[in-house]
Amino acid sequence: MKIYSINDPLVREAIYFGYRGVCFYTGRPVPKEMMEIDHLIPIAKGGSDSIDNYVLTCKKTNLSKQDKIESSLIERMQYIVKIAFAPRVLRKLEELKRKRKNTFRGKRPENLVCVRYKSLFWNGDRGIKILANSPLVTTENIYNILKVLDKYLIIAREHSITFCDDADLTSKFVKQIKSLWYEIDNRLIKLVEKAIPYEGNLPDKYSVYGTIHFNPKYISFIEELEADRKEPDDESEYDKYLGIMRQKYPPPEHLRKKWEEQEKLFSRI
Repeated sequence: MKIYSINDPLVREAIYFGYRGVCFYTGRPVPKEMMEIDHLIPIAKGGSDSIDNYVLTCKKTNLSKQDKIESSLIERMQYIVKIAFAPRVLRKLEELKRKRKNTFRGKRPENLVCVRYKSLFWNGDRGIKILANSPLVTTENIYNILKVLDKYLIIAREHSITFCDDADLTSKFVKQIKSLWYEIDNRLIKLVEKAIPYEGNLPDKYSVYGTIHFNPKYISFIEELEADRKEPDDESEYDKYLGIMRQKYPPPEHLRKKWEEQEKLFSRI
């Protein structure tokens, strides 16, 4: 059984999310700054440091429980944690680990300006910020820049490589694409690692050809996003798919409130 430390910030964040900020024992909301993680079965009674044995609670409730076990309820409580809460905690933990792995670890580039938004998953969610730190990239020309860049990205992916040869590269276009970044959930992904115009005695019409090297993390993110967008054909599986996507790509507040209002309306019918 894998060991998870309750001192790990990612584990704590995942548990708080998995239990939706509600105490497992009392059903009352728990402020994040007052949360505690309790062993359902105490270590002294043979419990383990595992997701299946962790529950969210508050300090007052945890102190009153101590190491007591309600034998008549413990099996039912274990079953509820295993079926309803632990899977959600583990999914969130994997998501947090993936974000930490992909987080830009260097110094944040200076003078980054948002020049465009893209939908991450939900229509109109503006979940991806496209940033640039070059005055050559503006809100007026970014669409055309991305359109050309996407053409070369398709070529690279068709050959299962991270670069595209024979790209029309002017010095201006090189400066533009090298300044582009994605920002998703406060993490940065650089789009292009480097772009190299060819030098040499080539005919004028070929003199701007060169190579674009894409950031592998950018390509991986695009592929992951495309895979996630493949909705199941079976309508009975759609609600399950929708739930997973909402957890992985949380919708904006205005969309979430709209859905909650619609669900309340449907529940009255």
